[in-house]
Amino acid sequence: MLAEWELCRAAAAGQPLDRTFSHHRYGELSLRWLYLHLIREYAGHLGHADLLRERIDGRTFD
Repeated sequence: MLAEWELCRAAAAGQPLDRTFSHHRYGELSLRWLYLHLIREYAGHLGHADLLRERIDGRTFD
């Protein structure tokens, strides 16, 4: 798995955000779209983890 991430990093290094590639499901995408998608997914999962933590320890952060 880590080797795949390294290959992805190497492929994206130095590429402009408007660089496009073809995805088998979504068609033509930009590197900008990919990064935004990954950030949204990561943020959503962090929110879920925060909800679980609140249920476990009862603490909330404002």
